[in-house]
Amino acid sequence: MRPRQRGSIQVAGDGTWRVHIDFPRQSGERRKQLTRRGRSESPEQARIAAEVALKALNDERASHHVLSGRESLASYLERWLEFTAERDDVRATTVARYRQLLELHVVPAVGKYTLKKIEDEPEIVQRAYTRARREGKKVRSKNPATPGAKESAPLTGRTVLHVHRVLSSALKQAVRWKLIRMNPCDAVIPPSAKRIEMRTLDAPEVRQLVAASESSRLHGPIVLAVSVGLRRGEALGLKWGDVDFERGTLSVQRSLQPGGELVEPKTTRSRRTIALPPYALDVLRGYREEQYGWFKASMSELEARRRQKDGLVFSGPQGEPWKAASIATLFRGIAKRAGVGHLRFHDLRHTAASLMIERGVPITTVAETLGHANTATTMSVYAHSVKGAEDLAAKAMDNVLKGVIDAR
Repeated sequence: MRPRQRGSIQVAGDGTWRVHIDFPRQSGERRKQLTRRGRSESPEQARIAAEVALKALNDERASHHVLSGRESLASYLERWLEFTAERDDVRATTVARYRQLLELHVVPAVGKYTLKKIEDEPEIVQRAYTRARREGKKVRSKNPATPGAKESAPLTGRTVLHVHRVLSSALKQAVRWKLIRMNPCDAVIPPSAKRIEMRTLDAPEVRQLVAASESSRLHGPIVLAVSVGLRRGEALGLKWGDVDFERGTLSVQRSLQPGGELVEPKTTRSRRTIALPPYALDVLRGYREEQYGWFKASMSELEARRRQKDGLVFSGPQGEPWKAASIATLFRGIAKRAGVGHLRFHDLRHTAASLMIERGVPITTVAETLGHANTATTMSVYAHSVKGAEDLAAKAMDNVLKGVIDAR
């Protein structure tokens, strides 16, 4: 993620070295180059001295660029990504997503402008958002047989809103660093994002889906998602050490990212221990036996036990993690076979929460099971189910009060 140093290094056999770096120039300006020379006792020491000198030149270049007000947005965003990648509280996958959004949708559109230009004329960013929503952007074809540019599809409001949030965060840091006085994004009106409708299944549909998945490798993740609300990454990141068959619980300690990386939960509430239904425990026992059979086929019994003890619950024949991209396609086929219509895997988490609330499970327990930071989050997301549970509670208390009349 760290950008490469600009400039070049030349080291001779007698220990002399030379480094130089070009300054970016505006239209009509003459080329400007900085050079440093030196000599060391050996080529190895010369290489080290030259690298130090090159870094100093890069720092001088950045300082000159910023102080002169000429740093382009593209140059600044690269520095900001480097800074963000070094923060302990930001995941590598998050930085990668930031880079993707900026390099695809910001740098080609407005990266050439200086920070000062965008600060003075925030409508530049506003116009870029409008073009992205209406026209998409030109992308260069990678196929030699069809060179030139082609139009991509217009961006959705949700994508542009993501771009806006990342760009605003980057420019907010520029204000903190006193590179600009105000954040241009504060003067920009981002598009509204269409809310993705939450889909939940009722109890009969849950049974249909679980039955349709029994012959699939997704059976276990589906059961865990629909019974205790595990996210897809949380289910695929489970290790056997996280499952306590005696107590009937599992602990969420990590999540499998789309790129195959296992990461710790973002919050302490996400790291949680959950009581499992007996049916889910039986399903996990079946997975454990099947996986042990795979391992034992290619290694000794002791090695198979050791690999399984430290390995993932849901894995390939050699213990490798599943690829997230293949899960969505497989799940769509299962949902179609079950006759439950269009369904996302994440909708199973919503289903679990809604069914628990509707059946009278305390909202605090539901929040803890889902790993929500507080019950307010749970109540806001599942307000419809909370309302249904309140109606059931009112009817239940009405039956109690009717007993008073019957007792007269």
